[in-house]
Amino acid sequence: MKKSLHLLFIGFTITALSQTPINSYYSAPDSYYDIIDPATVLNQTSGANQTWNFTNLVKVGESVDTYTVPTSGELASYPGTTTALTVTSTINANVSSNKFYTKNNGSQVSFTAFNNPNLELNYITDNALIGTFPLSYGYSNNDNVAGTFIYGGNNGTFQGTFNTSVDAYGMLNVTNAGARAFNGTVTRLKTEQNLNLSTAIFPNVGTVTLTNYNYYSSANGLLVFRYTHFNINVPLLSINQTSVSIESFVAILLGIDENNLNRSITLFPNPMKENLKIDLREELVIESVRVFDLYGKEVIKTGEEQNINVGRLPSGMYLVVVKTEKGSVSKKIIKE
Repeated sequence: MKKSLHLLFIGFTITALSQTPINSYYSAPDSYYDIIDPATVLNQTSGANQTWNFTNLVKVGESVDTYTVPTSGELASYPGTTTALTVTSTINANVSSNKFYTKNNGSQVSFTAFNNPNLELNYITDNALIGTFPLSYGYSNNDNVAGTFIYGGNNGTFQGTFNTSVDAYGMLNVTNAGARAFNGTVTRLKTEQNLNLSTAIFPNVGTVTLTNYNYYSSANGLLVFRYTHFNINVPLLSINQTSVSIESFVAILLGIDENNLNRSITLFPNPMKENLKIDLREELVIESVRVFDLYGKEVIKTGEEQNINVGRLPSGMYLVVVKTEKGSVSKKIIKE
């Protein structure tokens, strides 16, 4: 079976404002986003029939959402988890990952954990309820949460609140975010966490606040824009750090793999630097290798080579399509 490559782009206009329920918390698998300069100031007004003009945005990187089934180790650490989301970001050749763990109980979704190289929040004592989907404008829920944290070699417990609301809908206009724009109606989901941190020695040693806005397209339910504001404040350790993340949807890469063929072809190293190598685990003949950037533009095409020079490619994420006499396989890979 040969693999077909499709690109689903967002670029449409809807003139009539209407509130559409949010059917799923999650982004579409393999969604690609432009990462926007975090210094950008965005108007986050709430309410019905809003208009958000996010214009003159400056792209500084890109990210991709990948969903997996939790491993046995993840299940042991984060009981009840059913879905693991990895957001892999590339900014100035630096690659980093954030992982979000959730529990689906029917149509009810809760956070079980979050981690990256700097911070782990494990809601093991009391999960963070997002809601039972679909969610409509006016929905709100205040949930108590508790668990353990690890930050910069320090660890302890936390407790606090996790507040969810569908607080707005209206027209979203996004321009100059890379190569793709968005113009259409959206419904917005807001989540806000306020956590108090404690250690074995010091109670209430610091706080974590985390506010997130997700904008979902009314036309197809896709998560088309997201904004996150994070702060951790631990006076005892002279820590007071704030970070902002802004991402604008670009495309989804869709395809159908032949499982056996997929297992027979390996690309390495990943991330790649100067060279990409193709390992064949059975007698296959490579007919061509094509490399696409995240906008679907072909940037490299070769014949039967199994060692490809990729040094001239900019840092970022790419899709490599290997065509053989038995079919084609595509795999995502990162260029440092």
